[in-house]
Amino acid sequence: MTHYDHGNNWKVRGRLQAAQQAQSDGDAVLLEGGGFIPQRFLRENARVFSLTFDPVTFASDPACLTYGDDCANYDPIDNTGLEMDVGDWGMDSPFFEDCFYATINTDGDILHELDPMDLTKSVQGVDVSTEITQENVMFVIPKRFIKRNSTKIVHSNMEGMGSPDPFVRGSHTYNYVALGVYPMTIVNGVGKSVSGVIPTTSTAGATFRSDAKANNTDLEWHVWNWHEYQMYRDMVLFGTENFDSQGVVGKGQCNAGNNTGVWAVNGGASHAVDKAGPWYGDLTATDVPVKALLENVWGECWQLVDDCLLLKYRTDDTDPDNPLYYQDFYAGQNDNAHVDDLTTSKTLIASVPVPSNRLSSGGWVYSRTIDTTQAGWGLPADMTGDTSTGLCDGHYMHAGDQRAIRVGGLSGDGLGAGVSALALGHALSASGWYFGARLAFSFD
Repeated sequence: MTHYDHGNNWKVRGRLQAAQQAQSDGDAVLLEGGGFIPQRFLRENARVFSLTFDPVTFASDPACLTYGDDCANYDPIDNTGLEMDVGDWGMDSPFFEDCFYATINTDGDILHELDPMDLTKSVQGVDVSTEITQENVMFVIPKRFIKRNSTKIVHSNMEGMGSPDPFVRGSHTYNYVALGVYPMTIVNGVGKSVSGVIPTTSTAGATFRSDAKANNTDLEWHVWNWHEYQMYRDMVLFGTENFDSQGVVGKGQCNAGNNTGVWAVNGGASHAVDKAGPWYGDLTATDVPVKALLENVWGECWQLVDDCLLLKYRTDDTDPDNPLYYQDFYAGQNDNAHVDDLTTSKTLIASVPVPSNRLSSGGWVYSRTIDTTQAGWGLPADMTGDTSTGLCDGHYMHAGDQRAIRVGGLSGDGLGAGVSALALGHALSASGWYFGARLAFSFD
């Protein structure tokens, strides 16, 4: 009998567990086809993917990103024809190496790996159409190292090529993060990512937080945090090579403007895109779901990003005749035992400018320049843009103390919605028919 000695406990894709070793005639068959170790663990299969960012072009053209390193010759997603062309960004792309869709129960067990082109089936062809309406359907991402600066975004499987921020919670760095494929639905006090239901809204952030954790209080079930959202946003930017997610993928599901209109009838309940593959959208319609690895991140409801907040605006009065106003943006990487709404558990990552007309009333702001620091990348850095230049997506602002962070928006918000859209103007305790959340799970 052949043994593979790895020196300590380990998992591969969340399914193989061993103390000291895995047996080739047992657990090892759960590795890659033929029982091989996943390629990303081999030095010769190190991957480095980059997007070069041109801040000058960005001011006038959202298509200001250029592929580099291992994706230098890739083709982006093209949705301008009758059928979406995913270019080189299908699930067989090296960029998504060892990423997979799965049903995961509340105890953190992977029940089935799902066919990425048809989530109603497992990769072995087993019918799981009922299971995905009861168990969490998640997109699983293995640990990657991420670097962002003024000229580039880099994702790599090589340690030292960046920071594994999305995988850090508390004092532990996890091997995997799983993101809910669907907006969160609360079922009997438990926050779930399940098919065939309308997502829960009109619920305060604290309830979303506790109900996400209610999957299993001993495990790291949670509402996604800023670093996890940023990683996801990066992935969409890689796929589209463009900041205009609505213009490349689609506008999204909801344009009703209230919870008794189109959204309540066709909103998350249909999940018609379960069989559509990892990318789906309709550029000609405003009431069609979008799927960019996850379903309806934009277009259906603003989704809470937990463990971060904005503080009340402050004034930089270097020029008293033309004072500048800012809100300080704090984000944490706290484990479930320590997630709170306090800045003392978080890091100041950016200062977001606030126009004077948003100090007393809410409204949209657009940016032609963005923060390009590691953790603040993509946050607005000015107030001079519009829906066709720069970031394209809007930031809803109403300056005040302890504002929540929500992402995505409604297609009813027009061209302001999208993968980079942020709602920065509502209180942490606010709830509404258009405020939802998204589940996440960190594990080894």
